Amino acid sequence: MKSIKSYLIIFFLFNTLSAQEIYEFEIDKDVKVIDFIRLNNISIFDFFVLNPKFSNDRLNYKQDDLEKIILVNEKVKICIKDDYDENDLIDHKIQKKQTIESISSMYNISKELINYYNPNINIKKNNILKIPKISENLAIRNDFFSKIPVRPNDKLWKISFDYGMNLMLFKEINQGFSIEKNKELVVINNDHLKKKNSLSFENQFSFYQVKTKTHVDSLFSNDKLNKESFFKLNPHLNGELLNFGDIIKIPISIKTYPKSNFDILGNTVDLKRKIKLGLILNFRSENFNEDNNNNYSSLLKNDKMLNISLDYLFGSLMAVDSISKYGYSIDFDVFDSSNNKDKLLELFSKNDFSKYDFVIGPIKDDLFNYFIEISKANDTKIVKPLSQNHSKSNNVINTIPTDSILYNKVIEYVSTFESNTKKYIISDLKNINLSNKIKSSFPEAIQIFSKRNKDGNDTKSLNRDELKLKFQNGRNIVFLESSSEAFISNVTSLLNSFLSKECQIILITTNKDKAYDGNNISNNFLTNLSFIYPSINKPFNFQEKSKFIKKYNETYNNYPNRYSLRGFDLAYDLILRLVSGNIDDEDMLEIETSYFENKFKYVVSEGGSLDNTSVYLLQYDNFDIIEIMKN
Repeated sequence: MKSIKSYLIIFFLFNTLSAQEIYEFEIDKDVKVIDFIRLNNISIFDFFVLNPKFSNDRLNYKQDDLEKIILVNEKVKICIKDDYDENDLIDHKIQKKQTIESISSMYNISKELINYYNPNINIKKNNILKIPKISENLAIRNDFFSKIPVRPNDKLWKISFDYGMNLMLFKEINQGFSIEKNKELVVINNDHLKKKNSLSFENQFSFYQVKTKTHVDSLFSNDKLNKESFFKLNPHLNGELLNFGDIIKIPISIKTYPKSNFDILGNTVDLKRKIKLGLILNFRSENFNEDNNNNYSSLLKNDKMLNISLDYLFGSLMAVDSISKYGYSIDFDVFDSSNNKDKLLELFSKNDFSKYDFVIGPIKDDLFNYFIEISKANDTKIVKPLSQNHSKSNNVINTIPTDSILYNKVIEYVSTFESNTKKYIISDLKNINLSNKIKSSFPEAIQIFSKRNKDGNDTKSLNRDELKLKFQNGRNIVFLESSSEAFISNVTSLLNSFLSKECQIILITTNKDKAYDGNNISNNFLTNLSFIYPSINKPFNFQEKSKFIKKYNETYNNYPNRYSLRGFDLAYDLILRLVSGNIDDEDMLEIETSYFENKFKYVVSEGGSLDNTSVYLLQYDNFDIIEIMKN
């Protein structure tokens, strides 16, 4: 069983709309209410709940209300379903000369709805659009909202919590209503309420933990088990490649397991040891109370640290839930440091953190270092989750690799190329020292610097003719070291122009910062140049991990981002290492794990801390980003 102790206002866990999203846009031409409803595949009741100005009584609309005109430039809100199954969506392959307008007319849906389900897609030939299937009969479109009677002693926050709604949404759809005066309120329909699933562990199954990466095909030598039945028993798996820590369920009647790459956990997965985890984040929960509830929207919108903390929390909870269902006993306590050392000291004085196997956080460096200082006497492992600034205390786990580790990853990789591979180091004048550092590893490399103007200032550019003379036929490795979008754009354009059957150029950087993602940087050019860079995390594959995304959305009413994925990956890895042995055992230090976006392999530093040294080496490949694997 899992227990969660939280100092958060209930509101935190319901900060977005469950299974739906409120979408607002301006009307680009006059349209009848009834036609607007059809085009956007919504129910009539939901429309008037969110747009009360089109009816005298939002809860009891009249037929005449459907004939009203929504004027151009008017703002309209709708509730869009975001939990479609694949069977609810149509793949439309864009044809030559088709536009978003013509496609919307073809399917009789609004272009806004198409844009919603296809964010950032280019409307060009052969691209695929996801088109939601439209119900022609308005009468059978299920209402997302329902009316409920007001009960004696009801409070708004309690109703919103009971129905899985955030308080801001609850108040928005009940404008002008009060507990004292009105007999009905609007809530989320029962059909859309969160349903908590419980998994019972029956004695007819055995459970195994994967020790090393292996393919599921290795399991099917026994004719009593096939792939189809295996995945029905193990729907949590994200593909056919099993990773360290994955837990699988096998009918106990099959006697051929375990194999060498599996550890048996037992028939009931009843581990005697209780796992105890703490998570210290920065919510500033003192700002959230019933007297201050009008400021919730502003706080959520403007408080970056609050949003990071919420996202990280949701990801961590997903990890705990994923592992708890296998029978592990996990206590998971959440604390609010409130960005205040005094508050942190108060938490420390009121809680015995020595009883925790791990304490993750605080997430800000100054608070983290203070927490180390005040907890020197206990042996609890304190985990730094989001910072590259390593703390060298012997009870600290540094989980973000440093820039030097990223740098060494690239140097190590380039060293594997044949000695006669031509190498170049291109940098702007700001990165001369870095260029010289790379040169020390590859003395044969040719250094090229950006040009100076007559005043001696960096022009952030190169001369094409001069650069062309330096390149020869064959394979050329080019380091590009710069944080200037203009310079990167100039260099990648020039290098791209030199490519031919005879001249191959591989572009590499030791430090890919946000400049490479600028609007002036061509992904075309980066792909052509087989661009390689080191990274702490890899791009999340939304298509491949659709099961996880759906579960996350159903649970927390939002989509995972890098902070929630980080929260999941780190918590999942720490727990699995804990149940497999001590994290600093020699055999555990040899294990490298990889999850959604992050990977982990620890070494003991000179100061005694455990430092994660595992990073990705990524490459642009056919407009995708892939990991370069070890040979």
